[in-house]
Amino acid sequence: MHIKVRGKRKFVNTTDSKHDLPIAPNLLERRFTALAPNRVWTSDITYIATDEGWLYLTAVIDLFSRQVVGWCMSEHMQAMDEVIDWLTFYNHRRLHSTLDYVSPMTFEQRWIAAQQQDRKSA
Repeated sequence: MHIKVRGKRKFVNTTDSKHDLPIAPNLLERRFTALAPNRVWTSDITYIATDEGWLYLTAVIDLFSRQVVGWCMSEHMQAMDEVIDWLTFYNHRRLHSTLDYVSPMTFEQRWIAAQQQDRKSA
């Protein structure tokens, strides 16, 4: 049946903190909340294993609504459609515990509507 076992992947160390290079200041100091949209963005890189090799994805998230506001990845089409689908799901449908279990898009839309209502009331 030509069945083969996939071997364990070799661990790849992607971070080396022991260096003499300049280190950017930690402006957030573990305060991962924001009072309004587009005030505090954060980003991270993840590595996605594909049959063609590693795919590198960087996402930028607005800490107010936890919405993905930007992203970039290498040009491997085997995974690009899946990542786009996942990011669409994340922003529009994924329920986020820090947002009282609504999606990032819904959270931000509700906040904007409340701000507009407050302006009308004032």
